Formats: sequence, C-alpha cells, structure tokens
Amino acid sequence: MNAWVIFTIATVFVSLDSSDANWEKRNRAALAAADQFRYAEAEAQFRALLEPLAENDPRFAATLIHLAKMREQQGDYNAAERLGRRALEVRQKNLPENDLSIADAFESLGSIVLVEGRPDEAYALLRRALWMDEFAGDDARIAEALGEIGLALMSLHQPARAEPVLRRSLSLYEKTKGADSIEAARISNSIATLEDSQHQYQKAERDLRRALPAFERALGPNNPMVAAVLDNLFAEMAAQRRASQGEPFLARAVRIMDNLQSELPPLLQIRANQAAFEAIAGNLRESTRIFEEVIAAEQRVFGASHPEVARTISVYSGVLKRMHKNKEARQAENRANAILKSFR
Repeated sequence: MNAWVIFTIATVFVSLDSSDANWEKRNRAALAAADQFRYAEAEAQFRALLEPLAENDPRFAATLIHLAKMREQQGDYNAAERLGRRALEVRQKNLPENDLSIADAFESLGSIVLVEGRPDEAYALLRRALWMDEFAGDDARIAEALGEIGLALMSLHQPARAEPVLRRSLSLYEKTKGADSIEAARISNSIATLEDSQHQYQKAERDLRRALPAFERALGPNNPMVAAVLDNLFAEMAAQRRASQGEPFLARAVRIMDNLQSELPPLLQIRANQAAFEAIAGNLRESTRIFEEVIAAEQRVFGASHPEVARTISVYSGVLKRMHKNKEARQAENRANAILKSFR
C-alpha cells in the first residue's frame, strides 16, 4: 500500500489585504466555506467576488488561485490547471518580473500539474518559483517550494535527489515555523511517503506518528487531512504485517470520511485501504464490494484512465484472484496495465 501524499492543506486559503471592507468580509466568508470543504458555496462566492475586479487588481489573480486550489482538491485537475494558468498569465502581465506573487503562481500551477501526472513540467515550474524565492532570501518561501520540488522528484522516481530536498525543506520550516508546526508536519508526511517507497516502513511510521499531533492541533481532529495522515499510518503498519494494530487508525479515518460524505481524493484512498484491510482479514466479498465502490468514485473524480484508478483496479484484481474469479481478475489486471502503460 502506498501512503497518501498530502499536496495541499486547508491553510492554503490565505486572506487578502483590502481597503474594500465589504469585499474583504465576503472574501473571508468564501475562504471559510473553502476551509470547511463547502466547495459549491465557496466557488459561487469567489466568482461573485471576481466580477467587479479589473485584471490588474492583485485580488483578481489571487481569487483565481483560490478557485484553482479548490478544483485541485476536488480532483477536477483540468479546470484547476486552466485557472492556475490564467492566474500566472495575469500576474506576469501586470507585475514586475521578480514579484513574488508570480512565484506563488508558478508554485500553484506546478502543484496542479504534478498531481495531473506530469512531473517533468511540474519540476520546471517549481524550479522557477524556487529561484525567485531564493533570490528574495525568504526561508519560509524556500521551504514551501522545496517541499513541492521534493514531491516532483519522487514522482520522477528520483528518491536520492528527493530526500535531501525534503530534509532541507523540513529544516527550514523547523527554523521559521517551529518543529511542531503544521508546515513541518506536512513535510514529515512527504518524507514518510518517500521512506515508504523505499520499503523503510518503520522510519515512515515514526515520522507519521511525529506529524499527526501537529495536524490535529492545526486542523482539528475531524479534518480530512488528519484522516489522510491516519490512513498513511495504517498503511505503514500494514506493510510491517501489523494491520490489526493499525486498524484503529484506519477506523478513525473512515469515521471522518463517512461524516463528510465526500469524494475528495484522500478520502477515496482511505476507502481503498479499508477494502484492503477487509481482504487481509479474509472478508473477500466485503473487500470487493468496497473496491467496486471506490473504483466507480475514482472514475467520477479522476476519469476512467487515470493512474489512481489503475492502481486501485490492480489491487482489486488480486482480491478477485483470491476468490478464484480468474477471468474477472485477468480482465481487471489487463485494464490496469493498459492505463499505466499509457502514462509512461
């Protein structure tokens, strides 16, 4: 099982300075709705906020980025990329070339392109953001860009390059935000994912246990990102043949997900791990039922030919084999392989 990478957290929505008190009040309401995952409400509010703004108003591109981040978090990556590219275009047109708001737009677009499965392009965008941040000498901004670059290098299957980048990001966050900050915790989660990919499951579990309290303090115990970390922790324990010990973490993650009644990508991963746990426990019929629900939901969120769909189908095919449904298992495995091949 692969640990879920947390690309964004609720605190991505940062309030803007504005002399227009009414506009700012409405902006805060939209940000609050986004933080609480009331996306339809937040999108309507943000789009209403855009209407009176000229393109050269700094709030225009910032609102586009808020909309892009919401679309990204919902798995609508095509719309997120369009919004992110528009925000970058507007800022490059209206701001000096070394303005750090342009770096923000490069980083936002890079994170979107990365989850779309184009790590080479993401790496180039993120490197441009990092260059601007390093020129400005802002350690907190450098840490943020390095964290995203580390994820891009992981997606490029370059763990030896990714690790020092992520550890530098962690060190800078510990210096600027504190060792117990959510920013440091987010990078610890990424490092745990890297360790998972190298089968260093004990190290990954240690880093996740260290990160979990920071997520809980910053976001509350029932936030989807907390659920994602709990799910990652279960995955690492399961990889060490301690799935039964890890099950309480998974059960808590599932409860958070059920209360939200959402198809956010991290929550679908939790459901997939729940299906895997049922298979480990020998409940194969229940496992296949959950897997089929997850695959259907992933196809709605990502599209039928996305690598996330393929990975879930691949695990599902293994459960079908255990049930001696060999024909269905072969069909599922062939479909998964065809999807993954198209992304290589």
